[in-house]
Amino acid sequence: MFCSVLQAQDIHFSQHFNAPMYVNPSFNGLSPGMSRVSLNTKNQWLAAKSPYQSFLACFDNSWKIKKSSPSFFSTSALLYYDVAGDGNFSTAQFSPSIAYTFLLNKSFNSLLSFGVQPGIVQRSLDVSKLRFDAQYNGYFYDPTLSTNEILDNQTFIYPDITVGGYYINFFDMNTYAGGGVSLSHMNKPIVSMKNTNEIRLYPKLTIHGEARVYLKNNVFLPTFYFSKQGPHNEVLIGGRIVLNQINVSAIDQNILFRKNFLLGLYYRGMDALIIYAGAEFQNYNIGISYDMNLSRYTPASRMRGGIGISAAYVWQKSRRHGNKDIPCPIF
Repeated sequence: MFCSVLQAQDIHFSQHFNAPMYVNPSFNGLSPGMSRVSLNTKNQWLAAKSPYQSFLACFDNSWKIKKSSPSFFSTSALLYYDVAGDGNFSTAQFSPSIAYTFLLNKSFNSLLSFGVQPGIVQRSLDVSKLRFDAQYNGYFYDPTLSTNEILDNQTFIYPDITVGGYYINFFDMNTYAGGGVSLSHMNKPIVSMKNTNEIRLYPKLTIHGEARVYLKNNVFLPTFYFSKQGPHNEVLIGGRIVLNQINVSAIDQNILFRKNFLLGLYYRGMDALIIYAGAEFQNYNIGISYDMNLSRYTPASRMRGGIGISAAYVWQKSRRHGNKDIPCPIF
């Protein structure tokens, strides 16, 4: 059942725009004087007997070494848990990160950020919940028979390293465009349950971009996301429209007046159509998405993909920590 030459890939959050620290460590703490707590959950393959479930919790915070300096540091912590299949194959991860953001010009409208995210990951498998051919005695399944599988490491731990960079430019008080690149698993960690070094996690290259533009009385937030991990590619394009907008400008840190409703539509290449709805109310962000499976596995999935839910709370520590001259997008 288990082969000796395998390579693994990551799960994906359809609401990548609501899981910034998971996408790129340079995303953390982009707003000086602001702090944020965010939660994400994703259920995949709902038609399967044991759907895949993923959970993500993040906290990020920014701070300055010198109050007079427009540049700033930011730190974050990420907790991730994923469980899949009948054998409860699980992944638990803790990753702190640090990023440095500085201004590229005296107009204070261009920012460049770099971040690094070391982490520790634990993976485990409950073999007792699985059935093997060797446990068939010729008449029926007998759980007392040996599986004939040699799995020396049913639970193991490995280090993980991610680095990234992000650039954003503000064209005016309400319009911006930005993009970033990150490289995850750059140390190619060993993820084998056997005593072999051949099974490693592919490094993952991620390229992403987003913008904020006005369309008459509404705001449009287009995004694109591309990742490549070994032979596996993912392309996700689409956007969200902000309706009934009662909002401050894109670079204002006073978010207590926000009352926005968002609708979005995304397409993951050859895989799924994603419908999104969200709301922003003062310090709170919430979102829900549904993946409608369009891949060749549609007959098995009955077009039932996955449900994603996100929530975030953003607050300003103190007026004296912020700097209104520094553009700071609120994601």
